[in-house]
Amino acid sequence: MLLLHDAICALTTPPGVSGIAVVRLSGEGIFDIAAQCFRSKTPLADVPSHTIHYGTWRIGTEAVDTVTVAVFRAPASYTGDDTLEISCHGGYFVAQQILSSLCAGGARIAEPGEFTKRAFLNGKMDLTQVESVAEIIHAASTSGSQIAARQLTGSLKRSVEELRSRLIRTCSLLELELDFAHEDIEFTDRSEINTLLDDCLRFCHTVRQTYHATELIKNGFKIGLMGFPNAGKSTLFNMLVGRERAITNPTPGTTRDYLEDAFEVNGFRVLLYDTAGIRESDDAIEVAGINLSRTVLAQCHAIIIVNDISLSADHSDDLMRYATEHYPDSERLLVQNKADLIAGASAYSGSGILLSALRSEGREELLRRITACVMNSMQPSQQFLINQRQSSLFANVEDSIRRSQESIANGMSGEFVTLDIRRAIDALGQISGERYDEEILNSIFANFCIGK
Repeated sequence: MLLLHDAICALTTPPGVSGIAVVRLSGEGIFDIAAQCFRSKTPLADVPSHTIHYGTWRIGTEAVDTVTVAVFRAPASYTGDDTLEISCHGGYFVAQQILSSLCAGGARIAEPGEFTKRAFLNGKMDLTQVESVAEIIHAASTSGSQIAARQLTGSLKRSVEELRSRLIRTCSLLELELDFAHEDIEFTDRSEINTLLDDCLRFCHTVRQTYHATELIKNGFKIGLMGFPNAGKSTLFNMLVGRERAITNPTPGTTRDYLEDAFEVNGFRVLLYDTAGIRESDDAIEVAGINLSRTVLAQCHAIIIVNDISLSADHSDDLMRYATEHYPDSERLLVQNKADLIAGASAYSGSGILLSALRSEGREELLRRITACVMNSMQPSQQFLINQRQSSLFANVEDSIRRSQESIANGMSGEFVTLDIRRAIDALGQISGERYDEEILNSIFANFCIGK
């Protein structure tokens, strides 16, 4: 791919009414383009990098706005090219007028993600950092944003580069041996190679384990509420999400469809589902709601069985058995709701979490248990945040490394060992972007907004 340096521009802040809007301009000739409209004490072409300048933006003789312009000279800029960031008053028209004047002066509107694409092509970041930028933009939780930000600083990049370098050195020594094959010389001990390959396998396995947790961070940890009609599921739903989201009524069967809302625990996003009460019914609409509830519950990572303890502490035992049988991969929590309706609730020592959703009594204990479930699932994600592309490539690395170890174990010559190590090196290069496929690259940047 040829490096592109023509001038591009875009609005980098959301359009609409706001206190400020920022227009980014990057590429060759941008100082001449901006000079056609920007008026200040000192021409932008004469100012040093990483400085901010106040002036007026004019189109012809007409003043459009007073603006500040931040100057970033190549290569010390986000894209690696000369870059200007023009801050004007927010709104629907001023930023568009500035963009129109820049295009009239010789720039063009940037494609989605083109600023970041240029940063990658100019060597300002590798592909793992590029993808972490997208994760930060689309983060739905505090933890997702924090882990993606840590990866943006190069945590995964450095680990991949170090591993790739070690494999390249080993492969080079093995290939050098081929030139002395007739002298039966070994430049590196096979046990040392196996140790390195074992280290590689452990690293890839550890990183791939984070993929499941990554999906939970991105899409949310799903919890379904399950119970008989009028057990208080909707009241509990409202208590957990912190607002009156579900309609509550003493009449059994109020919830016909499922409700979904989100809240955070310990920085992680939790998706909560209020489902229709499970019971036998002749009402076709209620039956459809119950069947839909079962489908929703099957997709949840945890299920809270809500029991009405005012009827009895074991009233929902059949539901607990049903959940254990049909949703074995889900965490299951039993909540003894409506504790406010029974005498001596404080002395209760049976199974389940004693709760009054109506009065929010027992809420902290339930949240503590939910947090434990979430953290157990998210724990492997604390170092890296990988996507499906990266996970597949790490799997390719593992397969190649195992084949090279089999070659060593079978006493095969170095050329067979290096063949698979080279494949592993190639896959690691695709992860970091040392080697990239044009189609894959375009698909990555297609998910970016235009201003990024």
